[in-house]
Amino acid sequence: LFFYALASSGFVGLIFILLLSLRSAYLVVYFIFYKKIIYHNQNIYLIYSCFLLIILFLRGILETSLGIFSIDYLLFIIASLICEINYSNNKKINN
Repeated sequence: LFFYALASSGFVGLIFILLLSLRSAYLVVYFIFYKKIIYHNQNIYLIYSCFLLIILFLRGILETSLGIFSIDYLLFIIASLICEINYSNNKKINN
């Protein structure tokens, strides 16, 4: 994924993919390890979104299906948006 981003769009695309990857990885770690959503069974969509992000990133190491506009990319965007919405809702509730 990272080589494909570098080859097709240069350093700008690579930086964008890195930022997107780091933010998504942070959200997955936050929900799984900090909020422990798996143990509390709070939101099934959030749990599936976190697992989908993990699977897509592991798949992205070996192939470029996430880097091109495909079903994987759409699933990644939807899962990321679900995580972002839940993250912002959790921050509003805690404040």
